[in-house]
Amino acid sequence: MSEPRVPYGAWVRSEGSSPVFGRAEALSPAGMELTLTGDLDLDRELDLLELQLLVENESEVLALSAEPDGAVKGGSLRVRFVDVDERRRDFLAGLERVPAR
Repeated sequence: MSEPRVPYGAWVRSEGSSPVFGRAEALSPAGMELTLTGDLDLDRELDLLELQLLVENESEVLALSAEPDGAVKGGSLRVRFVDVDERRRDFLAGLERVPAR
C-alpha cells in the first residue's frame, strides 16, 4: 500500500468560463489528473487552461498554465503543464514526496 499524500487540488479555468475546483488524483511535474466538482466548458480542442494549485495547510498557491490531455470524461480531466519554470517544477516534484500530516 502506498503512503498517503498531502491533499491537493486546483481551481481550473478555461477562457471565458467560471473557475471549477478539482481534487487531484495524480500529479507529476509534467501534468495532473483532476476529479472536477462542476462542469468545465471546453468548446475548443486547444483551450489553454489556467490552474491555481492548492496544497492543504500550505500558504503557497502555484499558478500554472496547462493544456487538456483529452476530453473531460466522467468528471475527470487530465492536463499537461506548459511553460513550467524550474521553481515550479521543483515544487511539483516535491509534492510527490510529501507524506500526509
